[in-house]
Parts: sequence; C-alpha cells; structure tokens
Amino acid sequence: MKKRTVIGILFIMTGIFLIGCAIPPMPWPRTGWDYYPPDKIYTVFGRVTNFHHQPVADCQVILIRQKTKSDSPERKAAAGAEKPGKLQVAAEFVVATTSKSGDFSFDFEPWGAYDVWLYFDAMDQGYQGQMVQLTPLIRSYVMRGRGRNPVTVDVLLEPIQDEETRRLVTSSK
Repeated sequence: MKKRTVIGILFIMTGIFLIGCAIPPMPWPRTGWDYYPPDKIYTVFGRVTNFHHQPVADCQVILIRQKTKSDSPERKAAAGAEKPGKLQVAAEFVVATTSKSGDFSFDFEPWGAYDVWLYFDAMDQGYQGQMVQLTPLIRSYVMRGRGRNPVTVDVLLEPIQDEETRRLVTSSK
C-alpha cells in the first residue's frame, strides 16, 4: 500500500510540475529592484562584427544612462507601481573602442539610472549605429537578486545604405 501511495503522489506532483511549466508566468508585484538595476559595478564585454562575421575595429561604444525627470521620494514611490513615463538622458560616456579583433570590455555602475543603453558608433567604417538596452541583460527575471555579472553583448552591424538609391555606400564615395 505504501508503494502505491508514493507512486500516486509522485504522479500527481509530476502532473502539477508539467502544468506549471506550460502555463505562462503570472504577473508579480513590482518592486524597486524591478525598475532600477542594483548599484554595483558591472563588467560588460563582447564583440562587434559585420554580416560576414568579420570584426569591426575602432567602433566606439557609448554608454547612455536615462533617469526620470523628477527624482523626488514621492515620484519614486509612485514609480514602484508603474513605469515612469518621462525619461531624460542623465549621462553619455565613450566607455570603449573595439580592438582589431572587434572585442571590447569595460566596467560601469548604473548610479540609479532607470534605463542603461549601449550605442555602437562605426559610421566612419561604413556601418549604421546600433543601440542595445543593457537593463534586461543585467536584471534576471527568474531569481531576483543583485543582477548578472559579467554581461555579454555581441553586436552585428549592418552597412549604411543610401536612402535614395538603396545601394551600399562605400568608403570611396
């Protein structure tokens, strides 16, 4: 009788586990950590390549921090319930330049920023700029902790296209 009971309980728990994996996650109450990445030092590294998987050298990596316009305590308490609507750029820093192999790395700290972005500027090499948001890469959505570290960002740049003729713009033009 005990063997059948144990098998029955395991069968029921397996069913609950499988149903729990199939149902989309339920919304959870948001906390301050959900919006603001924790203020600690993060290491970001990665590689910038083109469509032929060739490294893009001398690409500038610019860190952009955005904060809410009003940082009053009342506004921060209200921001815990919903995302703040108006953001302003708090700071822009050139944090790295890619090497000949296309690699870059740097350390940064969010300092209370709501959104943290990376902008990759390789206009001189004939590539369009690209922005990558770092906030979802820092924040773990499964286990809410102090944030992920190190953060890996690999970027694929596309060539600049002439808007009138839709041809590739070469550096010889």
